[in-house]
Amino acid sequence: MAVGDPSGHTITVTADHVYFDFSSPNIDFLKFYTGAGDILCFQTASASAENFCGGGGVGAGIVILVAGAPDPFLAMTGNQAIASAAAVPGPVVGAGLPGIVMALGGLLIWRRRRNQAAVA
Repeated sequence: MAVGDPSGHTITVTADHVYFDFSSPNIDFLKFYTGAGDILCFQTASASAENFCGGGGVGAGIVILVAGAPDPFLAMTGNQAIASAAAVPGPVVGAGLPGIVMALGGLLIWRRRRNQAAVA
C-alpha cells in the first residue's frame, strides 16, 4: 500500500467508513497492490498529473490496473466513501464454557496418567 501526503485531510476515517476527497487540490493518492501485480488506486486530479497511480485515467478518480485487461478508470468528485465496516456481533453467551470443561477434563486425565506412571 502506498499513500500520498494526506496533509489536506484527503483521507478521513470514521467509526464505520473511510472517505477519500477526490476534489482535494492536494497531490494525494491511496494505492493498494496485490501479489499478482494488480493495483487499485484512488487519486486526486493533482496526483493524476504526477502519474502516481501508473496510467489509467486522467483526473480525479479510481484507477484499476489488472494484468492482461484494459485499465478501467472511474472518474469521481467530492468526498466519497471508499470502504465501510459492519458491526461485529458480540460473543454468544456461554460459548467458552464447553472449551473450559474439555480443557479441565484433559488436565485431569493427564494428571491421573502421570500419577499412575509415577507409582508403577
